[in-house]
Formats: sequence, structure tokens, C-alpha cells
Amino acid sequence: AKIVYGDPAKIKHFVNYMVTNDEAFEIPPNAPLTRTSECVLPRDYDIALLLPHMHELGKHYKLELLDASGAPLQTLIDTDWLDYYVSHPPVQTWEVDAPLRLQQGMRLRQTCEFENSTSDPVIFPREMCLAFSYYFPGEGDLICDMTAVVPE
Repeated sequence: AKIVYGDPAKIKHFVNYMVTNDEAFEIPPNAPLTRTSECVLPRDYDIALLLPHMHELGKHYKLELLDASGAPLQTLIDTDWLDYYVSHPPVQTWEVDAPLRLQQGMRLRQTCEFENSTSDPVIFPREMCLAFSYYFPGEGDLICDMTAVVPE
């Protein structure tokens, strides 16, 4: 790998990350778990990069964009979890001039499916259910607080 330094005069925006982190789950021993959680976006975001993150017990990851009432607008990520995604997840990018625009009040809904093949319950941070996004203009690292969605 080669590091290439850019001209600071050509910088358009600085970025920071926003994380959708659900850390309140427990995967039972020798059992599957499907966990769905949502957060309400507290402000507008222009997104340049988005990637999911789970560990080796992950089986499927899905991230959906919903409007303020909870109606689906767009599926952002929907992928079976492959072993190498733990360190090399699928990455989606948008151009600075055409970012993914998220508006205050919209919701992000993430669903993580796990299969615990151990004889112990597994909790965060041994396993994770989250997505990282780079937003701009960056104003600090942010967490969109996830709340579990109880199935009806």
C-alpha cells in the first residue's frame, strides 16, 4: 500500500462516522437469534460510505431506511454474512456530489441474524450488530441509539 498525500486546499469536506449500534442482545446457547432494532435520525446526514459489522456468529445483515412514520423507503444493505466480512465487510459508497441523503426524523432499521454454536450465551462485544457510516460535513463521531423492535 502507498500513502498519497493530497492538497489541503482541495478538501471539500471532512467526515466523521455515525454508528447504528445495537448492544443489548443476548444470543442463547446453541440457538439462533434474529434481532431487529431501530433508531430515529436526530438530524440530516449526507452519507458517503456505509458498511455493516458483525462477528463470526452472524448469518444475515439487513439495514433499511424508513420514513418518519415507519414506512419502508429503501433497503440499504441486505446480505448473507460471509466469514471474511468480519474483517472485510461489503462497503457501499456514494459520491460527494450525490450522497445518500438521510433526513431528520427518518428511521434506520437493522436486522441481524445469528447462530450461536457455543454452549454459552453470547452478548456484545463478543458479537456485534451495527453499521458504520461516514457522514459529512463531519461534526464529531455520533451514535444513532438503537431500540429493539418487538415482533407483533
